[in-house]
Amino acid sequence: MLGRCQPPGRSPISQDAKRLLFAPIDWVKLSARREAQGPTDSEVITLGDPASGDELLLLRFAVKLPPRARVQRAIVVLDPMPQCASRPAEIRLELSQVLSSWRSQSLSWSRQPQISLPMQVATVRALPARPLRLDVTGQLRQWQEHPHRHHGLGLSAAGTGPGMACYTAGLTAGRGPRLEVYLAPPRRPKRAVDAGDQDATKTPDAGPDAADEASRGRPG
Repeated sequence: MLGRCQPPGRSPISQDAKRLLFAPIDWVKLSARREAQGPTDSEVITLGDPASGDELLLLRFAVKLPPRARVQRAIVVLDPMPQCASRPAEIRLELSQVLSSWRSQSLSWSRQPQISLPMQVATVRALPARPLRLDVTGQLRQWQEHPHRHHGLGLSAAGTGPGMACYTAGLTAGRGPRLEVYLAPPRRPKRAVDAGDQDATKTPDAGPDAADEASRGRPG
């Protein structure tokens, strides 16, 4: 998982966490040497394609969570496209936040929204084909606190290597890019102690009569 390491055998998500799925409300892939690709333009999303040059995948989600929800983990997932022709290669990926508003129909390589410096950097293998999972927990928590600043995520790749990674856009195969949000289970309220329970836990009071009986039983 990009951006987060866990000790062996330890899952970052509890078994009783609630999972919510969000499809992007808009996305586009921009390439230095090709036309922009939108949600209905192609079944394949490539990253690191030498024929495309540098590439930038923009994703924007509309995330609405229940009141007082506690985000345990948030992950952007891209499913692999096994039929895509590729060669073994390592692709460097950079994950950034988009800092200005945008619409996929009005973008091109020369007309991009402002993006932040890379928040996460990783190298992925093109083969074997595997899902790409990007940990964006911190970003989602920021979006909850400052929703007006939320303009999506940018995933960039340099098309300078011998191969590329291929992912499905969800038109005919797979589910396409998505955001998986895992919510921690609600905190259980502390159980109030009933008055009857309090009485039951008290040591019975022997009273003055019992004390008199004890004193009379002592030798003088």
